[in-house]
Amino acid sequence: MEKFYGKKVKFLTGIMLMIKNISFTSTQFIFLGVILKYFFQINEFWGIIIGGTILSVYSILGGINSVTKTDIFHFFVLIIIFPTISGILIYKIGGFKELIMKLPPNKLNIVFKDKIYTLSFLFYLSFSFSAIFNPAILQRAVISA
Repeated sequence: MEKFYGKKVKFLTGIMLMIKNISFTSTQFIFLGVILKYFFQINEFWGIIIGGTILSVYSILGGINSVTKTDIFHFFVLIIIFPTISGILIYKIGGFKELIMKLPPNKLNIVFKDKIYTLSFLFYLSFSFSAIFNPAILQRAVISA
């Protein structure tokens, strides 16, 4: 950045990326805390601490290789398995229109009453949009090859 736009833009870009990364990581840790609370009935704060510690140790011990393998597994599940199963199930129901007709109206509402569903939706959105603009994803893909 400095080469093309100067030191001020380099500094501003660094600050903006730092804010983005802190926000994204915080969202993941908070979501992990909520998930641990939901499944194991522990305090959300301790869920964040325990989950963050496990993720940090996993990343430190395994390095980029373990993170890359996890990303490949996530890709396989999210891009291959989920759409395939969803397509089969929608076909067995009678199509997407039939699925919408069978759903209760409250399930079509985007504002959820339960905190875990709202956080899940927001996490999904933040991950989806950040992945589009994240060069680290390309780096991991190149490293894994």
